[in-house]
Amino acid sequence: MLIVAVAVNCLVIVIFYYALGIFEETPQLLPMMHSTLLWLSVSFLFIVLISFSLAVILDPGYIKKKIDFI
Repeated sequence: MLIVAVAVNCLVIVIFYYALGIFEETPQLLPMMHSTLLWLSVSFLFIVLISFSLAVILDPGYIKKKIDFI
């Protein structure tokens, strides 16, 4: 289920970027900064997706019982 949720979120992001048309747009003010920030945000998105997936797959967060208080 987690993979489906991540895939749907990626699809929403791709549709969002496509609808904005920012990949084809050439702004008049600071065009180099625009493209740099765009590709930086896309690369950070992939880093976050990979690290999130690895964190969930490797250690889902179960707490192991070590001390019996009874």
